[in-house]
Amino acid sequence: MQFRPANSYEDFVQGLRPSPAGGFELVSGCFLEFCRRAERFHPHPCALIIDELNHANLPRVVGEVMSLLEYHERPLPLAGGGPPFSIPDNVYLIGTMNTANRSIALVDQALRRRFAFFRLHPDP
Repeated sequence: MQFRPANSYEDFVQGLRPSPAGGFELVSGCFLEFCRRAERFHPHPCALIIDELNHANLPRVVGEVMSLLEYHERPLPLAGGGPPFSIPDNVYLIGTMNTANRSIALVDQALRRRFAFFRLHPDP
């Protein structure tokens, strides 16, 4: 998956979508779907790679999932409703960032508590 400024919580976690019968229904976003699929492969590791992590407005896109990354052992209620959610322990998030992009300064401190950082230089 690649993050862009247009990404939203509804795309990543969950949101209301029009239903064929009329009205709206709560639909899981790609991260919740990924976690549900990962549960079926437990205990094998499942990695979600997010390219350009710093291109999206992270607090707006990931919402309470940011807290779940730090406190993954306890389930939290999601903003859209439904049962409390926790990230399966076989789920790994790998995010890439372009350090030349100045927007990294905005998310750097929040991410440093939740992710390990590794510098990777090009290897022609």
